[in-house]
Amino acid sequence: MVRSMYSGVSGLRTHQTRMDTIGNNIANVNTYGFKSARTTFRDIYYQNLKSASAPTAAQGGTNPTQVGYGSQVGGIDLMMSRSTFSMTDQTMDLAIDGDGFFQVQDAAGNTFYTRAGMLNFDAAGNLVDMQGNYVLGINGDPTGRAPGSERIQINLPAVNPKAGEVIQTINGQEYTIQASNNTKDSNVSINFTTDSSLPDNTMEATVSTTGIIIKMHPDTVYSDWGTFNAAMNDAIVRANNNREHPGGTFTISYTGSGTDPLAGGLKASDICGTNYGTKYGSAKFTSGNAATVAGGVRPTGSVGSTFGQHWAGGVTEADMGNLGVAFAAGPPDKFTFTMTIAGQTYEGVVDANAGSTGSFQMKNITTNDSGDYFIMQRPDFETLKTNLDTLSGGTYPYNIPADTGLGTGAGQPPRVSASEASREMGLSGTAFALRGGTEGGPQGLADMTGIAIAPNGIIIGLDSQGTEVTIGRIDLATFANQSGLTQSGTSNYMESQNSGRPVLSQPGEGGAGKLVGGTLELSNVDLSREFSDMITTQRGYQANSRIITVSDTMLEELINLKR
Repeated sequence: MVRSMYSGVSGLRTHQTRMDTIGNNIANVNTYGFKSARTTFRDIYYQNLKSASAPTAAQGGTNPTQVGYGSQVGGIDLMMSRSTFSMTDQTMDLAIDGDGFFQVQDAAGNTFYTRAGMLNFDAAGNLVDMQGNYVLGINGDPTGRAPGSERIQINLPAVNPKAGEVIQTINGQEYTIQASNNTKDSNVSINFTTDSSLPDNTMEATVSTTGIIIKMHPDTVYSDWGTFNAAMNDAIVRANNNREHPGGTFTISYTGSGTDPLAGGLKASDICGTNYGTKYGSAKFTSGNAATVAGGVRPTGSVGSTFGQHWAGGVTEADMGNLGVAFAAGPPDKFTFTMTIAGQTYEGVVDANAGSTGSFQMKNITTNDSGDYFIMQRPDFETLKTNLDTLSGGTYPYNIPADTGLGTGAGQPPRVSASEASREMGLSGTAFALRGGTEGGPQGLADMTGIAIAPNGIIIGLDSQGTEVTIGRIDLATFANQSGLTQSGTSNYMESQNSGRPVLSQPGEGGAGKLVGGTLELSNVDLSREFSDMITTQRGYQANSRIITVSDTMLEELINLKR
């Protein structure tokens, strides 16, 4: 009875330990990088009441007779299975897609291993975890270097003083804007626009901490960049309470290889305009008003308000031709003229019922642009019909060759001149964002403009000049028996005698997983399993308590025998 009581006590203890493990698992169900544990039992030892006997010729053998003394905790194992990932959209949050642990080092120089990848850079530029432990790997350029356990710190080269500038290419033309002062304040954005409400020959500016807007009257003409820059900086000074901008004066210049678009003078509307094709305007048939195209049909002197706007390269003699005339079904009382000019097809209709004389429009049917047309004059319908009969030999349809000999020269079709090519520069279509301005000297974390961590652990940053800098590489540690690691709290583990020595690898190599940015690994606690284990643990604890209760009742009966 005493043995059974102590067996019950041992059972209570082991089930309480198991319940403690379950409670810790459930408490850490939302702890990033947490690995759950399980408690296993084993029996303790036995008292031999009777030893086993071997069989003889006269008698069979007997089994041993033993009484056990309860149970004890056999072990608490770490369940190192990988869990699902959670997207955090934080650049410095990392998860390991595979085996391996981050290496971290505390202030005392102790090295720990963790799956919780909440990393960041401290004020001194050290890469640290959420407890302020240093993250280890390779510091600086890792090219050709074996995996290591160095502290990773931002070490940027010093820079020379420099003023902000930007080189912009617009419509194939290169322009450069520069500031005069070596300072970060010269890294501003400059935008150009027109404002017809301004007085003529006026330029105004709006100045903010990050940008400058230059406004001009659209009819103001600027003949050179010197005049333009003087007006621009004068407007900036006025807008900045009559003080020079912290970035200094700003200079825009044409640095392309062709002819300066501003040479000879240009209106502000053209400086800011973004129509890079053929400028809207009129076109003329260079063969003259009297040139007959076919059957007495001839062009007018000035044709169309937007004719030619699609022909950026202009129109030559070879661009015009393919004059054809069709007619409606039945008696020919309607003629359709088609003409191809520089790849655009124009069509016009002459109707016998539309009047005896007059004109008709040749409209662009290639682009269906109602504003792209030209005017053709015609004789009366009967005269036109007679002329077409003559040209075609009385055969329908009237296929009139393009080289009718009625153009500017023998065998040449009529010619047209496209509208004037646009001189618009397009400054209003682009924001000139100056960059690279700095006072010079050492650089630190505050000078970084971006940091990214690649799947192979390499950390890349952009310094104040926009130059790509390799900060270092995060290396991972793997173990032969990762379940043998010792838990040390805060999602960290330590090497033990049964875990094996850490093997360092670059992420994605040597059995280590790749890094996944903007992601954290969730706890691998399975609540359904934990709740099931909790029920069986509770019942086991309850049953062991009954052993003690029944043993106590039996002892009470024994004591009462003397009565």
